[in-house]
Amino acid sequence: MDDRYLSYFMEIAKQKNISKAATYLFVTQSSLSQFLAKEEEELGVKLFIRDKKGLKLTQAGELYKDACEKMLETRAGLYHSLADLEQSKTGVTKVGITPQWGGIAFANIMPKFLKKYPLTSIKFIEETAHPLLEAISGNEIDLALVALDTDTSMQYPKLKIQNEELLLAVPESFANDKGICDDDNNIFPTERLNIFQDCPFILSRERTMIRDITDDMFRAAGFMPKVVCEMNNHLASLEMTSNGLGISIIPRCYVMKDYKIKYISIAPHWYWEISIVMRRGYELSQADQYMIQLLREYYIAEQNL
Repeated sequence: MDDRYLSYFMEIAKQKNISKAATYLFVTQSSLSQFLAKEEEELGVKLFIRDKKGLKLTQAGELYKDACEKMLETRAGLYHSLADLEQSKTGVTKVGITPQWGGIAFANIMPKFLKKYPLTSIKFIEETAHPLLEAISGNEIDLALVALDTDTSMQYPKLKIQNEELLLAVPESFANDKGICDDDNNIFPTERLNIFQDCPFILSRERTMIRDITDDMFRAAGFMPKVVCEMNNHLASLEMTSNGLGISIIPRCYVMKDYKIKYISIAPHWYWEISIVMRRGYELSQADQYMIQLLREYYIAEQNL
């Protein structure tokens, strides 16, 4: 059976509801229903029955679940043993990264990583956060370095790297018009978002994690922004902001001090959580653990700049 279908069945059994399972798996409800119907037809037995509490495993379903668990455990143990063979220190890990800061982070840590694990191969898959989570769900990648909403519930194992503040990047002329001055007690002055409701904004495109969080910011502030441009390139957004075209919302690590920009903390403060998300059943090798250690060190250093 395809590893993805093992995950499908296990999630339905866990949630006892196809709709909830589809949400956690980042797949459509119809595709999950079709999978279950096809599986039951091929096996010639019912795997679930419906009661007042939702879907319940039949006796055949219980046997099927036990078999799935054993297959996942066997595969995970095999992969872990192969990855950690001391004499070779070899392995291949498929890692999902975001087009911007994910790639920058790995560009900084890879020389040190390869010095310790020169034969370990990492295959990078570049995408935005939502498609990477779908790839984790489909077992297409092993790990994903993503930024998540701090309130996101995750059905897959994850390791938090650290929280990163999201800041307003405001053209100096806009800040001067609002009478915003530097705060001697903080790195960045703190202001409420709604004082800029009459200003144009440059936002990330929809179906990105930062845009989801940004939309929550505006809802909390009680206004919808005037959006003059949508793009997924923070450096290009900062260039536009520096030229007075609008306000950007950026991660802390993108602060560029040589631009004509005032960086402002939003009151209340907003963060996203940088995490490593793992596909179900994946066990970290020693090389993986070292890679995560280097990522933590990198982000701590970036926050202290």
